[in-house]
Amino acid sequence: MGAWDAGIFANDVALDFLNELDAIDVLPSLAAAVALPNGEYIEEDAGIRALVAAQLIATAKDGIEDRLPEAARRIVSRMGRPPSKEMVAAAKIATLSVLTSSETKELRSELGSEEFKKWQNEIKSVLARLN
Repeated sequence: MGAWDAGIFANDVALDFLNELDAIDVLPSLAAAVALPNGEYIEEDAGIRALVAAQLIATAKDGIEDRLPEAARRIVSRMGRPPSKEMVAAAKIATLSVLTSSETKELRSELGSEEFKKWQNEIKSVLARLN
């Protein structure tokens, strides 16, 4: 059984993406992860990758690392420069899309109301940090 929970980093897709990012050029990969098609339903893996990227972009923007796993902190430190305004804007749009119309949202809603609220609050926190 894999990792699966309400947190952004609490599932296998997120952990695999962090491992992938640890071995490649970070900024282009983050930009690709948040470049979701407008108005389309977002599948689970794409939604998770977008949320992980948005969290990393928010952290690079504001420097707040307190709730990140160690692997995510390493990746942020390797980014080398703050994210561009365009990347931050793309991260906001992607995060809103996952929050409103995605398989990721549907699956988290099946965790029960308390866990789903925790997930929503975590996503809203990332959105606030991207503003």
